[in-house]
Amino acid sequence: MATVTSTQSIPNIIRNKLRLLRMRLTGWMLVNGLAWLLGCTVALVAFDIVVDRFLRMDFSQRVIMLCLMGIVLLTVLFFKIIKPLLNVPTDDALILEVEDKNKQLKQSLISSVQFSRHDEATVASKGMSASLVQTTIEHGVKQAKAINFGSALNAVRGGYNWVLLLIFAGLLGFVGYKIYEGGFFKTWFNRNILLTNDQWPQDTYLIIPDAVDGQIIAARGSDLTLRVLVDDKRSNVTDVEVTLERETNGNRSREKMRRSKNKPGEPVSLEHVTIIGRVESEFRFRARGGDDVTQWVQVKLVDAPTVFDLQLTANLPEYIGKNRTQKLDGSGPHPILRGSTVSLIAKMNKPLRKAQLKTAGGTLPPIDLEETDDPLVYKLTLDGDKIPEAKTKYEFYLEDQGGEKMLANRPVAFTLKTVDDSPPVIRPNLNGIQGLVIPRAFLPFTISASDQYGLEKMAFKYEYKGNDNSVKIEKTIDIPLKKEKPTDSSVYQNAILDLRPEKIPTGVTLKVTILAWDNQPGAKPGELPKPGQSREFLLRVVTEEEFRADLLRREIEQRNAFEQSYNNQLELQSEIRTTAAARPQKAADPSKQDEIVEQFFLERENKIMALQRRQKIIGTNVQGVGDRFKAFLVEAANNRLDESDKLLEKKNDQGEVEDGPRKFKDRLTEDIITPIGHLENGNPKDPDSGSFFAVLKSIEGSRRMVRQRQFSDKAEEAANLQERILRDMQNILRAMSSSASDQKIINALIEIKKAEDRLKDNAERKKDEPDDFDFFEDDGKKDGKSKQGKKNKKGK
Repeated sequence: MATVTSTQSIPNIIRNKLRLLRMRLTGWMLVNGLAWLLGCTVALVAFDIVVDRFLRMDFSQRVIMLCLMGIVLLTVLFFKIIKPLLNVPTDDALILEVEDKNKQLKQSLISSVQFSRHDEATVASKGMSASLVQTTIEHGVKQAKAINFGSALNAVRGGYNWVLLLIFAGLLGFVGYKIYEGGFFKTWFNRNILLTNDQWPQDTYLIIPDAVDGQIIAARGSDLTLRVLVDDKRSNVTDVEVTLERETNGNRSREKMRRSKNKPGEPVSLEHVTIIGRVESEFRFRARGGDDVTQWVQVKLVDAPTVFDLQLTANLPEYIGKNRTQKLDGSGPHPILRGSTVSLIAKMNKPLRKAQLKTAGGTLPPIDLEETDDPLVYKLTLDGDKIPEAKTKYEFYLEDQGGEKMLANRPVAFTLKTVDDSPPVIRPNLNGIQGLVIPRAFLPFTISASDQYGLEKMAFKYEYKGNDNSVKIEKTIDIPLKKEKPTDSSVYQNAILDLRPEKIPTGVTLKVTILAWDNQPGAKPGELPKPGQSREFLLRVVTEEEFRADLLRREIEQRNAFEQSYNNQLELQSEIRTTAAARPQKAADPSKQDEIVEQFFLERENKIMALQRRQKIIGTNVQGVGDRFKAFLVEAANNRLDESDKLLEKKNDQGEVEDGPRKFKDRLTEDIITPIGHLENGNPKDPDSGSFFAVLKSIEGSRRMVRQRQFSDKAEEAANLQERILRDMQNILRAMSSSASDQKIINALIEIKKAEDRLKDNAERKKDEPDDFDFFEDDGKKDGKSKQGKKNKKGK
């Protein structure tokens, strides 16, 4: 019986062959894993190239794609290389694989290996035959020498893996060479591996000119203009539509950008713009145009430096007196009085590095604001003399300590304009003077004058041209100011311009204005500024005869107007009596009699109302005639016609007035004006006089009785009152005719009187003048002697 030898281990021949098999298995798995790894790399590169070339991935998408490719390759590396290499198969597993490929072994190899691990004690304890165990071991060793353990590996699959490995390695080598060489694969490598911003070869290239390092800084809450330019130097196609893609909080939107306007005849604009109003949230955007897609640009919002509190104060010149400080509210435009200063205090929302005041459009150099102890408060004083006369808009240009140079979201601005002190405003009224005056007239004015700060002086100014229009005469006459207080800036007073001392000739057009000066200092010491000037009053200076003729003409016009009112009154009286006598007609059909009576009463009432309105109109017209005659009296007094009336007075030896025509004032007052006044409310001294008030009251009473029997009596009462008015109007008409006739006589007498006075004056002057005429014409010698003799005689 053979003795069982305890080897405690696998036989050497089997161990050596298992070690070789394990090495070949490691190589097989490594080739397989590398083939998988390189194949996935090739596939991912190809996929990434296709996606990026046609979809133009942005930076973040390329980063994501690179990460995904890295994850896929690491997964393949782990599952196809690392994990298989770490998962080492046992000897028994390898032997079983060998026996599986070599069916003739019939598990003799695995039995030999397993028995070789038992010692003699173990074999004996299990009741096994030691010789049988030894025989099995030797048989397995013998079988191991005869077979090839490498047959357990898949040689076909291994060769296939080698082919794939070489192919994929060759492709990757080709790609690497192309990357080194530059061009298409270089662009892909830079964009997707190195993550640069290289662009694929394309026909159109877009530029975002305002982006710096991939971002644009904008003021929060302001309008943002996004610009995209087509690079005409690199682009083959420039006439493209550009779409703006925005992403805000994960939400994307697209909009077509507007092409900038260009002048007619210029080529198509290469600039595309989109204006986003009041940007409140940060976002990113990119542009698509032609075959180009730009990188994402981040819009970063900052709180722009701005002025949130502005105080403007105007300090007026010293001559203003009190209340020289004037607060300027709002943005203006503020008119600044010349000689003033403007104090500016601006409070900012953040500390600044620079603060300037600029004019819109840069018409003036910028002005630096002065710092204060408070880092948020700045001040400035503007000299009013340096502020332009035209409206000038000022804006703040601010730069914060972070270097953000921009205007505020809604720039705080104000507008200033230098103005001169307005001259005084004068509103005069000329009372009791029409368009014609005589040289001795006086002009009574009611003057209202005011100035914003104070009045200093007021004067009449008149001017006219001589009869030959060659010499212009001008003169000013001071008007004493009647101010309640020295500091008053307005007056309301009467003033008279007497023409008599001015000796203005007749036949000229007199232009009269009123001047007023304020308290503003002039350009030179003691000089007054330009005065305020009232409206012009144009008056024609005429002779007294012309004036009286015009006055007579106007009297006759008023007499004709009064006569028209008389005729209207007479017609009105007739209609009232006709209305009082009217009776309703009898109807042929008795059933319609009530209807006819009702219609009659309605027509009667309407008639009475119409007559009442006409009576009011007549009274108003008559009163207007009286007012115009009163104006004649005032005008006559202002032209001093009473002085001419005195020329016609006849006095006795004692100097008392005995006879002469009635004065103009007495005639108009006693015969016309006073009686017309009595027509309104009646003459208290004459109970039988008529009045428009009583007539209207009576007509109103008759209107209330149109359906009563007393209507006829009341209407007749009104007609009787009108009879009295007509009687008084007849007297006034006779007085007007008589006054006109008297006025014609007086005008003629005055002309005769003045002609006599002129003849007397001429005769007196002739007496005093020397006789310069010589009727002897024999020779010059006699003439000379005669003239010399007369001169000597006159001298004696």
